Amino acid sequence: LTLGDAIVDVGEDLVVEWTPAAQAGGPTVFGVEIVVYDMDIANPNGLTQVGRLLAHGRDGDGRLVVAADDLRQLPLAPNQWSGDDEQTGYWAEMTIVRHQLRRVGFAEGDVVVDFIHAINSPVTLTGP
Repeated sequence: LTLGDAIVDVGEDLVVEWTPAAQAGGPTVFGVEIVVYDMDIANPNGLTQVGRLLAHGRDGDGRLVVAADDLRQLPLAPNQWSGDDEQTGYWAEMTIVRHQLRRVGFAEGDVVVDFIHAINSPVTLTGP
């Protein structure tokens, strides 16, 4: 994913593994989001989303399996370029994120801060 050339076969389970974060005294959540956009639709409000999948788990598990049955609900996304070097057709992006909630004490009271660590990249969705 960090190289920008990940391929996800929607016919197989997607297994994501990581090293759990050090305990921070609060809950830590891990998530995977795949969003598919139709790049051929001109939308003045931004990209036109045509599919989205969100899976989450406990960071301490170090492993998350996204079932092929869930992945097959997404449209395939070949992530192609036009002759004018513009994105065309369906494009998919995957974000892997870790949320660490920490309580920070102040004289006036405590505040919960969400420390977010995320990586994001286009991914090609292929399959049967």
